[in-house]
Amino acid sequence: MAATFSVNILGAPAMERQGFRQKLGKIQHLVGASLKVVAPTGKYDSSRLINVGANRWAMKAELGYITVLTPQWVLETSVGAWFFEDNDDFLDMTKEQGSVVTIQGHLIHRFRPGLWASLDVNYYEGGRSTIGGRRLDDLQRDSKIGGTLVFPFAKGHVIKLGYTKGSINDSDEDFDVFVVSYQQVF
Repeated sequence: MAATFSVNILGAPAMERQGFRQKLGKIQHLVGASLKVVAPTGKYDSSRLINVGANRWAMKAELGYITVLTPQWVLETSVGAWFFEDNDDFLDMTKEQGSVVTIQGHLIHRFRPGLWASLDVNYYEGGRSTIGGRRLDDLQRDSKIGGTLVFPFAKGHVIKLGYTKGSINDSDEDFDVFVVSYQQVF
């Protein structure tokens, strides 16, 4: 189970949908922050190496910035970090995990309301673990680049197409992800 708290710090106060539409063309810069908390839910069996649950709390703090470059071009960036509580019941030992720092950016082109495309990049690093006081060689480091196209085809309905090329930097492994999704807004 997870909960996220988000707040706008600069650029747009809380408002109804109609007020947002009126202000949309006048916003130049937005700064926001979020805090996501993940509870230790899911089945956990301390005698098994692989579990659905992690038996620990996790939290991600993130700060985001959006700037309108032109009426058609928008730049979004964010930096954040995941923090993890220790799992004191991992195969009768304590598992600790270091924080993971993230950064991402999206250059978005709006063709018309609802129809947009973006170039997306991200990077994260950290998360080295210690089990029973023994440090593991499991630093997580990854970078990705990709694109997204969102196409509205009826009121409240969109098709999203995406492609991502990534590399797990320490293992020389590359991967490709293709996404096709349908979304309906109620």
